[in-house]
Amino acid sequence: MLVYAQAAGNAQGLAKLITHGVGSPDAAPTAEDGAAAPPPPPPPPLVPVATSPVAATLDGTGRSGMVVMAAATDEAIRLARAHGVGIVGTTGTTTGSGAIGYYARRVATAGLFGLAASGCCPLVAPSGAATALLGTNPLAYGIPVPRCGGDEEGNRSDGDGGYDALVADIGMSAMSYWAVRAAAAKGTPLPEHVALDATGGATVDAASAAALLPFGGPDAAHKASALGVLVEWLTGPAVGATFAGLPWAATAAGGRGEGADGEGSGGGWGNLVVAASPSLLRPAADVDADTATLVATLRGGGATLPGEGGDARRADAARGGVPIEGGLWPALVEAAGGDGP
Repeated sequence: MLVYAQAAGNAQGLAKLITHGVGSPDAAPTAEDGAAAPPPPPPPPLVPVATSPVAATLDGTGRSGMVVMAAATDEAIRLARAHGVGIVGTTGTTTGSGAIGYYARRVATAGLFGLAASGCCPLVAPSGAATALLGTNPLAYGIPVPRCGGDEEGNRSDGDGGYDALVADIGMSAMSYWAVRAAAAKGTPLPEHVALDATGGATVDAASAAALLPFGGPDAAHKASALGVLVEWLTGPAVGATFAGLPWAATAAGGRGEGADGEGSGGGWGNLVVAASPSLLRPAADVDADTATLVATLRGGGATLPGEGGDARRADAARGGVPIEGGLWPALVEAAGGDGP
C-alpha cells in the first residue's frame, strides 16, 4: 500500500516508514537487568465477527490500520459476492490506514462498487470550532469501469482483471497532516485558511499549527466539515470505535466497562469498508454499458476524471520505477540500519 501511494504521489507513501506512520519503531524492550526481554505475545487472530448476513466487525487489537483495512476489504468483497452487499467496520487500530483509495480500488477491480472511510485522532477543527475535534477523515469511492471484452455477466464475481477503477480519495482537511509536518520540518509557510494555532487564531506557521481547517476556504469549508462529521460517525459510533477525541470511557461500550478498558472488542480508531454489487438495481450488463458511456462522455467533454493524475503517475512508475524525493532514500536506508548505495 505504501508503494502504491508513493507511486501515485500521495502523501501517504514511504515517508510514513520514518515518521511513525505505520507504528512506533521503539527499541526492543529490556528486562530490569538490562537483558533483552522476551517478545510480546502475538495478537489474537484477525477474525471477522458476523453481525448479520451482510455485515461484520473486525477488532484490530492494536495492529496497523493498513493491515486491518486490507483484511476488512477482503471480507467486504467476500460478503458482497455472496449476498450482493458487504459492510465491514473495524476498531482497535492506532495507526492510520494509509491512502484509502487503495482499498476502494481493490473493491472496484473486483467488479463491485466500493466505499472506504477512515477515522483517526482529532486533527481538524470543524466549522465554528477553534480546536481539533475531527480526524482528517478521508472518504474514498471506487467505481468499476468495464474493460473491453467483458462478458454479459459483467465478470463481477471473479475479479479476473475485467474491470478498471474510477477512484476518488478525499481527505476533509485543507492540507494533509503529513504535508503540514513536512512544511514544519522545512520551515515553509502554509497557505492561508489551512490551520489554526493553539489560541484558535489563523496561522501560516506550520510549526504552530494546532488544528487543520476543512478544505474549501472561508466560503465553502462548511461542506467539507459536514462530510467530516459523516465520516466521524461512520468510523466512530457506527462501528464502536472512539470519536471526537473522547476517552473510551465516554462511549456507550466503554461506559459499561467493555472493550478497550475491559473485556470484548472496541476502542482505538475505526474504519469502514462497503462493497456492493451494481447489479442489485439492474442487470450488470446494462450497468457496465452505461458506466462505459458515462466515462467516454466525460472524457469526450475534456473532463479530468477522479484519480486520473495518480493513475498516470503510477503508470509512469511501473515503467520507470517509483520516484523517491530527495532526502527520503538516505533516511529510509538509515532507518533500515544499512549503509545504502
